[in-house]
Amino acid sequence: MAGDDGSAWGTGLPEVPGPDGLAEEAAVGAASPVIRLDAHRRPGGRSQGEPAMPGGSGTVRVLLVEDEEEDALLVRDLLARAETTRFRVERVADADAGLLRLLGGEHDVCLVDYRLPGRDGLGLARLAARRGVGTPLILYSGLPEPDLDVEAIQAGADDFLDKEQLDVERLERAIRIALARRRRAAHQGWCWEPAAQPSRARFLDRLQGAVARARRQGASGAVLLLAVDAIECLPRRQVPVAIAPVLDRMGERLARCVREADGLARLDAGRFGLVVEGLDRPEHPARVARRLIELLTAPEAPGDAPLAVSAGVARFPEDAEDPMLLEALAEAALGRALAAGGGPCCHHDPAMETTAPDPLELASALRRAIARDALALEFEPQVPLCSPELALAATARWRWRDGRLIEGDGLRALAEAGGSAEPLGDWMIAAACRQVRRWRDGGATAPARVAVPLPSRRPLAWSGLAERLAAHLAAAELGPDRIEVEIEEPLLLAELAGGGETLRAVRAQGVRLAVTAFGAGPMSLGLLRDAPLTTVKLARPLLQGTPGDRRRTELVGNLIRLARQLDLRVVAEGVESHAQLRLLRAQGCDAVQSPAGSPPPTDACAEWLRQAPTGAERWSPPAKADSTSLDRE
Repeated sequence: MAGDDGSAWGTGLPEVPGPDGLAEEAAVGAASPVIRLDAHRRPGGRSQGEPAMPGGSGTVRVLLVEDEEEDALLVRDLLARAETTRFRVERVADADAGLLRLLGGEHDVCLVDYRLPGRDGLGLARLAARRGVGTPLILYSGLPEPDLDVEAIQAGADDFLDKEQLDVERLERAIRIALARRRRAAHQGWCWEPAAQPSRARFLDRLQGAVARARRQGASGAVLLLAVDAIECLPRRQVPVAIAPVLDRMGERLARCVREADGLARLDAGRFGLVVEGLDRPEHPARVARRLIELLTAPEAPGDAPLAVSAGVARFPEDAEDPMLLEALAEAALGRALAAGGGPCCHHDPAMETTAPDPLELASALRRAIARDALALEFEPQVPLCSPELALAATARWRWRDGRLIEGDGLRALAEAGGSAEPLGDWMIAAACRQVRRWRDGGATAPARVAVPLPSRRPLAWSGLAERLAAHLAAAELGPDRIEVEIEEPLLLAELAGGGETLRAVRAQGVRLAVTAFGAGPMSLGLLRDAPLTTVKLARPLLQGTPGDRRRTELVGNLIRLARQLDLRVVAEGVESHAQLRLLRAQGCDAVQSPAGSPPPTDACAEWLRQAPTGAERWSPPAKADSTSLDRE
């Protein structure tokens, strides 16, 4: 949902990857919320936080959001007749498509008609502002509505133009002023504010723009991470309240001494990030880091205890060009600085990338990361097809100090080998409960549920699992139905063979149970009959060959119907085509979980929940279609 880290929203069409890798849309009912799962992490494109300021010889890339062909031709003609600026125009016909393009960061300015099908221009401006889109947006309209210009500015637009008064000079001037205003705001926005909240997503956005500029200009830059040693040793949720004013003053000192063009952000706990551009020599990042360490460690008043500050540095494009990898390399260097006793500045060491980590060291580092709450829990929406229920699936990721990302089966195997499977499962459940509570407190009124996989591959001999689930839910003040525990089919069979007491205890608490990857293994129908399940997740291999293969199509349809007759919710994973999506919808599948890339950022999921239907009375069940017609298509 670029991108740790955007998604486009609308009503009606979830996006799934087609056979050729492109996205296809499928009608799933007019009330269905939509999240485009791959739009927030485009590999290329300009940073959203840094609009371009083309000179007289540059070309301004214009995104035109206009559904009327005649009005679009008018705007194109006006821009083509501009004397001082060249414009290249790309047009889309609705707000959702416009937001998707804006999140890609490939345009310098956006012209939006107020009157659009579905979401209007004001809605697009509000959504773009909430998602942190840095591209200037100019709204225009030919409707004589009072105060529309004021509403446009309040919604986040940079300017408002009367369509009836558009001419070449007025339109060109509005674009150039909007570009200049956004560029100035982009620099001023990095000034430090006391008690500022962590802004890692914005930091990565700025870093992506700096890398792109360095590539175009043949220049160099660096990302610096600075950390207060004493705070780095604490779990991230246990930073003493008394240290907050100290960190605020540190941020203010940094903001006063860095250049206007540098990007400064407070990341988490006692850590600051800095993007430095325009470096001429390899030793310059170390000099900058040393000056900043000296600045931050100098006592503010006589008698003050000095702070110990360490720094990690990674250069671009020499070390890497991906923003998340650059951050990870700088974090690895920072880890070496902290391990050396604190205080020094360490650079990224390329030799560490080719050195395989010691498995014991890796397992030990994972245990410490779990204890410090240093993993990331990300979410994939389960997009509704034939049910109003809303759910998201959680997945844990851990980036080790050398920059490598460990997730999925790799993370589970590492946790099993190091004896951390149960602590990892507990951490995932606790983190999911906290996030659901934050979504609820943030205004996501839709009933959200998070599915959490148990990372252990051994039979469920966890003592007190049900009690620990109840404790995590109580700490977040959530009902038990807000968490669904996912267990793989072989583990469920083993647990049933042992009596099934763990499963019954979990269900007695009111927590939902799901069998995941159903069909990837033995596919026991007795499991659906005997286990106290609430959800069946169909494995990706079950859908392979459908709907072209009649036997496979009949099997999938019969499984869905059987599960529904047993009052089980059905979720399909790994949807690969529009035809498969139509098949699942026709057979009554409740939802699909089919991310087209990395999971969307958490704020994208929050927006999805806020826009979702809040009850069955607002849900319009899609019309059924027979499988024969799907086969013919």
